[in-house]
Amino acid sequence: MFLERKDGPQQYGVYSTSFAIQLLARSSTPAELSTVAAIVEGAGFLTSQFVAHVQIGRDATLVNKQANKRRELGHTDFDLVLKHSLVLEALSALTYLREVDAAYNRQLAASRDIAGTIADDLASMSIDSQDDAAGTAATAWPWHRVGEPSLVDPIPTAYAFAALLSPILSGDPYRKSPQPVERYLLSVLKDVRVRPVMKAIIVNRLHGVARAPWTDVIREDCAAAVAAELEPDSILPWQEVYHYDVLSAGHLAHYKPWIWICPRIELAEALLVLTDGEFSAPIISTLHAIVSNVERNGVFRLSATKPPSLQACWRAEEFLGAAYSYYA
Repeated sequence: MFLERKDGPQQYGVYSTSFAIQLLARSSTPAELSTVAAIVEGAGFLTSQFVAHVQIGRDATLVNKQANKRRELGHTDFDLVLKHSLVLEALSALTYLREVDAAYNRQLAASRDIAGTIADDLASMSIDSQDDAAGTAATAWPWHRVGEPSLVDPIPTAYAFAALLSPILSGDPYRKSPQPVERYLLSVLKDVRVRPVMKAIIVNRLHGVARAPWTDVIREDCAAAVAAELEPDSILPWQEVYHYDVLSAGHLAHYKPWIWICPRIELAEALLVLTDGEFSAPIISTLHAIVSNVERNGVFRLSATKPPSLQACWRAEEFLGAAYSYYA
């Protein structure tokens, strides 16, 4: 999960491996032997973890990383929507490397079937709702499937929908009808009560992988809300802990799952997308801050006292890539 960690055991897992694969796949030298080995072995680790999740559902006596999580936390990694989604995105990175090295192509071939199974499982976690007055249906995802059904949320929905459009799933990418999902996401983008950073996450996850569910009016409204949030960019956090509810095993009642979100990056990238590549002052300021940070530290570092996180580096790189695509 962290780079340069030297105090105590390394923390590694599904999230960190997914972020690392996507970072390495977009590097300028994805053909170096060490990079090939890291990406291929990382992809193998991710698929092995899903297989372990399936197996412990059949045999509770197994001892492995996922079995330990089930005993300690009451769920595995693959009871969480975001981990399904990020694994699919990481495996899809292999599709862009097919011509780079034969090892990528072999791993891609070995991963396609399991990616389809992961996608089917992810699709099954969605929740449908019906607006009887309007005669329309909406589809969205909760954070997890642990215990009682949980409420749907824009973040897991945006990630899940984008993941189900991954190129590794070519042929049957949606697994769900896209219109009800787009209807839910559109309702979030129209809702003035929703934080601009949540809307930004939707825009960024869907950019480049799905047809935009927004109209010109909604695009302008979202751009205005995001721009207003970015104005005092000096006080916007680079990273924010976002908690969500899930039941845990009784002896770990303190357990509260969380993810990081990157508000300044999400907002700046969304503004770039919503204005179709207009490099306004807040965007330029954010780009300059990231580049200066990397030049100064050799990595995107958010704290002088803590090691840099793979997630922050991954999101910073995605934003830089998006900016370059508009600039080029």
